[in-house]
Amino acid sequence: MKFKRKNIIINSCLTLLLNSCLTLLLIVLAFFSPIFTKTAKAESPPLSLSVSPPTSYLYVKPSEAIEHTLILRNTGSQDLEVKMQLTDFKADGKTGRPLLSSGSIFDKLINPNLDFGKPFIIEAQDNRAITLNFDTAKLVGQKEYPLSILFHAKSIKSEKNQASFSQVSGTIASNLIVFISENEENQGKLIIEQLKVPKLIDSFHSIKFSLKAKNVGSNAMPVQGRGIVKNFLGQTINEFVFYPDQILAKSSRQVRGLELKAELFDENQELIPEKVEGLAFELEHKAPILFGLYQLEIELDQEKESVNVIALPFSVLVVGVAGIGVYLGYKQLKKNL
Repeated sequence: MKFKRKNIIINSCLTLLLNSCLTLLLIVLAFFSPIFTKTAKAESPPLSLSVSPPTSYLYVKPSEAIEHTLILRNTGSQDLEVKMQLTDFKADGKTGRPLLSSGSIFDKLINPNLDFGKPFIIEAQDNRAITLNFDTAKLVGQKEYPLSILFHAKSIKSEKNQASFSQVSGTIASNLIVFISENEENQGKLIIEQLKVPKLIDSFHSIKFSLKAKNVGSNAMPVQGRGIVKNFLGQTINEFVFYPDQILAKSSRQVRGLELKAELFDENQELIPEKVEGLAFELEHKAPILFGLYQLEIELDQEKESVNVIALPFSVLVVGVAGIGVYLGYKQLKKNL
């Protein structure tokens, strides 16, 4: 009877433990299961105004007068009322996003044909050319001057769209960097400001890294470089190419990139923008399992830096230790009962 009673107690404990595990599993699944809800949302038609070029870089000599032409295109079915605004900007130091600032180096007096702040109309399916004139005589040389040309637009009613009119508004911008210097040669220089990569990872994780570059030179220049992952034999197992985003002089920017593929380049080894997909600030080398020593090499402009990464199966060790702990606990429980 005593032996039978002990078996009943052990079975009850095991049943309780199994039920608790199943309950915990159901709670976890319920917590992480996505709940899909469909909500009706009215969408406004997008602003159909574009400007080209979206970004320009002009090199000029001191006291030289220049002009810059922009093309506005209304590709939609509604007429647009547009107002133009010019402002200085600086990079945010992270993503390269322009931060607008008050004031402007642009001289409005030598542009009498442009009415800043006064609206003009661009009809549907029409273009408009806007020419800006610059006189650099009053500006300090050997320096960059970034400008942001803003176009605030909204749709207006016309005889053609009385029945189907819907109000659309928005702002687009064209960024212009003017570099004043006697020397026409490139004076930009990129350095690695920050490289983030874990030096010890689990074998079932991936090697992730991110890079921040700084331009310590005098003029803006595009990011140039790549990241290479090698195994302990020194063999290249993956390669990433950095996207040629512009970095302004004396500014920093997070580097974007993607895995290197032959179809991304033309016959001159120039990157084809239309084929670039999946740009990311954090780049990742994935593999079913990683083990041992790996090396990450970074090439940026004329700089090089390498970091060693060690991959070990920590998760397997944790599961093994946990399994041994459960087994020993079970044996101790059975012995006490």
